[in-house]
Amino acid sequence: MDLWSYFVMAVVVAVSIAIGHWLDPRDAEERTTLAIESAARHPGLAMTIAALHFNPQKALPVLIPYLIVFMVVTTVYLPTGCATSLLSEVELA
Repeated sequence: MDLWSYFVMAVVVAVSIAIGHWLDPRDAEERTTLAIESAARHPGLAMTIAALHFNPQKALPVLIPYLIVFMVVTTVYLPTGCATSLLSEVELA
């Protein structure tokens, strides 16, 4: 896979996190959970589709890098935004 593929994966994960983040503007904890869940559900769907149409040897070389990119982007997201405000609320309580 080339660098462009990793970039596209990172954009898909970031957009999924952003959509999940903006769907629940009320509670910081729910917002963070929904954002992470929005990005995390895609590999399961992708593996199901790939298993139905391709053999696993073609699907795994794409799924594993996607999961790694997901973990990196999520690691960047968690300390920022509402996750930080959630931590400060916990420390104040």
